[in-house]
Amino acid sequence: MISNLIKILLVISLFIAAAGASAYLTLSMIVKSEETVVVPSFKEKDVVYALRMLSDLGLNTRIKASEYSTFIPLNHIIEQDPLPGSEIKKGRNVKFVISRGRLSMAAPELTGLSIPQASIVIEENGLCMGSRSRSESFDVEEGAIIAQSPESGVTINRNSCIDLLVSSGRYQETFGMADLTALPIDEAILKIEADKLKLGNITEAAAQDFLLNTVVSQAPPAGYRAVTGQAVHLGVNRSGFATGRGADSAKRKTCFFRYRAGAGFLNRHVRVRINSKILSYDLFNDFISPAEEILFFIPPFENITVMLYVDGELVKTLFPGTGDGL
Repeated sequence: MISNLIKILLVISLFIAAAGASAYLTLSMIVKSEETVVVPSFKEKDVVYALRMLSDLGLNTRIKASEYSTFIPLNHIIEQDPLPGSEIKKGRNVKFVISRGRLSMAAPELTGLSIPQASIVIEENGLCMGSRSRSESFDVEEGAIIAQSPESGVTINRNSCIDLLVSSGRYQETFGMADLTALPIDEAILKIEADKLKLGNITEAAAQDFLLNTVVSQAPPAGYRAVTGQAVHLGVNRSGFATGRGADSAKRKTCFFRYRAGAGFLNRHVRVRINSKILSYDLFNDFISPAEEILFFIPPFENITVMLYVDGELVKTLFPGTGDGL
């Protein structure tokens, strides 16, 4: 009986072994039937090139890490897994360590750039924005970078921060206001323009001790601090103002402005500027040909002044309210 039992166990063991061997052989054949590819070498290759190559081979790309490298350029491959020459099945992953470029670099040139432009350059180079200070500048527009620290060209490590000095606007030069009183209005206007100031309002004033059409008052007064571009307002002695009745009739009178260009071959740039209590504007601002004549009505505004510029130079100042010939 024991002998029969042993025989039965032996038969069962042989059956199990045969089944296992059959399953193993079947699985091996299935595995071997899967298509395999040989992994190429991607070291020092551009990551975009590797992505395109692996896609063609039916493999997947995975970025394992990124490191700084002295010799491998930015976005190129330092290491790969599996190694070159390995056989793997399609659909498997190939992992890369890619280069972040050299750890040390020359600080980029940022002066003259705006903050948004500088931010792009800093980010692209793996740097960070440091502290920002503001200061007026003689020649740098508002919002542009005047200076940086470290300076451009200095060797720095990536992840370093760059401090910036940003322009808060052009420096406004201050100076003592010149004395314009007693000057003829033409000379006063030329002086204002020469000092890089701008002409403000011109009003009538009565002063027996001053000549006709000379400056009797100014704002800012002589000696006060003035800044480039500031408006200067003038009070001018007018004979019609002192006589009351004559002034009223002059204000109501409509005048004409006439100008004829001289002979020659070149066009001339003519500008006729109207200045009054009500408003200031260019009555005419254009080029005219040689011997051409222009004619305009002058509106009867109060305290009106007409300034004639030819090729950028003030050549005449007229006061219709005082009976000046136009």
